[in-house]
Amino acid sequence: MAEHLVVVALTRTRRERLFEAAGHVLAGGGAVTFVVGARGPWEPLPDGVDVVELLPLEERHWTTPWLFADVQPWRTRIDTLLARGYDGLGRRLTPVAPALATRTRQAGWRRGVLARQGRPGRWRKWLESDAAGELRPWLFWRALRADRDALAALARADLVVWGDQQSWPVAWHLGRRAPAARVVGFFEV
Repeated sequence: MAEHLVVVALTRTRRERLFEAAGHVLAGGGAVTFVVGARGPWEPLPDGVDVVELLPLEERHWTTPWLFADVQPWRTRIDTLLARGYDGLGRRLTPVAPALATRTRQAGWRRGVLARQGRPGRWRKWLESDAAGELRPWLFWRALRADRDALAALARADLVVWGDQQSWPVAWHLGRRAPAARVVGFFEV
């Protein structure tokens, strides 16, 4: 019997069967962690089950605001900003610090990150696209990998169960992080 079971499931299609498997591990004194999109649809969870939610991790990961926010960040050269007087930056800083461009270059500051207005509705359009169905599980893994605490706890798994097709990329990467763990698909016959 597994000492630490990690269940990766992004849809609730096999909810009861996955809870049954988690109950067997918990009854044997093991630990169970569910990796799900959001906790709400999985409530009520069995007592003793830890949950890692991927949607909040995805929102905090750098790809989400960079690619899909209504305000799009972009990089530009600082001395170009000062020369153009971007938003009055050059006019405001020149009297205070006339050699700011030289100082920033000497300090290694070659580029600044500003924001420009993006296209509204970009996130909704992404979620409805065909590409999101293919790429979003990979982005979930990237977001989970960026959360070092959650990843460290999951890397000690003995058994990784992927409960649906969408969760396969996350389960596969977790299996690579925990080489001693078995990775199995959970499908009804």
